[in-house]
Amino acid sequence: MKRRCSAIVIILLSLTATSCWTYKPQLADIPLIDHKGDVRLAGSIYWLPPGVNATVSMGLTNHLALQFHGDYEGRDVFYSHAALGFYNSDSTSVLEGYLGLGHGHGDVYIDAHPASAYGPYTIGFAQFNYGWHLNRHWDIGLAMKVGRVSAILRGHDGEDPNDDKEVFGPRKSALLEPQFFVRVGGEKVKFQLQMGYTYLSGWPRTGAIRYIPISLSTGLNFTL
Repeated sequence: MKRRCSAIVIILLSLTATSCWTYKPQLADIPLIDHKGDVRLAGSIYWLPPGVNATVSMGLTNHLALQFHGDYEGRDVFYSHAALGFYNSDSTSVLEGYLGLGHGHGDVYIDAHPASAYGPYTIGFAQFNYGWHLNRHWDIGLAMKVGRVSAILRGHDGEDPNDDKEVFGPRKSALLEPQFFVRVGGEKVKFQLQMGYTYLSGWPRTGAIRYIPISLSTGLNFTL
C-alpha cells in the first residue's frame, strides 16, 4: 500500500515538473457566503503545480455576492477573474452560483522540441458551489465550474527564438472543472485544503489548448 501511494505521488510530481501548460484548475476560494456584509479573504499556495493565489469574496445583499481572484506562477504565467454570484443559505448549508469572466497568460513548450508558445487566454464561466458548516470549526464543500476557454498563442519554432510567429492561432475549448475543499480551525481563521480537476475538450489534438488536469493547494481562510 505504501509503495502504491509513493508511486502515485511520484507520478503526479513528475507530471507537474515536466509538463508545460496554458491552463490548470484555478482554485479560487469557495467562500460559502451566508449573509449580507459577509467578507471572506483567502490566500493559498499551490503544490500541484507550484504557485500562489488570493481571493476576496463578499455578500453585497441578502442574496448577491461578488468575488475577485488572482493567481501567479511566475514566468509570465498568471490569471485573474471577477464574478457576480447568487447565494442561498440555512443554518448548516450554503448554495452559491457565480457567473464570471477571467483573463490569463500562459507559456508552453511544444512537445520535446525547443519550440515554445505563449499568450493570453480568456474564460467565460459559471460555477456552482455547495457546502456545509458542520460546526464552528469545520466547513466542507464541492464545486463545479463549466465554461469556455479561448486562447491565441504565439511563439517560435526553435530555430530562431527572436522570430515569433503564430503557431497555434485562435483555439477554443469547453471547460469542465469539479473541485473539493475542507476547512478546519477557529470561527475567524481556518486552514484550508482544496483540490481541483480540469477537463478541456480538444486536447491533446495538435494545436489545441494544453493544460494540466490536477491542482492542489493549501492556505488560510479569514472571515471578517
